[in-house]
Amino acid sequence: METKDGFIIRPIKETDNAQMARLIRCVIDEFGVSRTGMVYDDPVTDCISQSVENVNTEYWVIDYGGEIQGGCGFYPTKGLPGKCAEIVKYYLSPAVREKGLGGMILDLIVRRAKEAGYTSLYIKHSLRLVKPLICIRNGDFSCWMVNSEIPGIRQPVYSC
Repeated sequence: METKDGFIIRPIKETDNAQMARLIRCVIDEFGVSRTGMVYDDPVTDCISQSVENVNTEYWVIDYGGEIQGGCGFYPTKGLPGKCAEIVKYYLSPAVREKGLGGMILDLIVRRAKEAGYTSLYIKHSLRLVKPLICIRNGDFSCWMVNSEIPGIRQPVYSC
């Protein structure tokens, strides 16, 4: 899916893994989010493309001239209700923020998750990353945001 200014939103490929992992860790460092027990040290961060094979899941990246500038996906995380998926590894480089691309990729993920049969989405977040999450919208099902810094708190984000 081509967007404005030469950015392309497309499914992740194995050759994107290293760039996406590097981007995720840079964003975590930028916002001062905990590195321990989270996505920073999650082994899946280094092999996202393989983690979305043969499962009812997808991961898409924002590509600009061969450089990965962001990504987002959905995954049926263990322990979630049957028709619920988690929005996973939603990270954007500073180069694409404030350009509408974060909203575009998130809208795509919400639409694709719905097409895959999910009726609700869940996202775990850090308080430091709340601003990017405000763009969750345009779904016909529930989205839940769970604060990783306050275990057990579930906040409805979107429902219609």
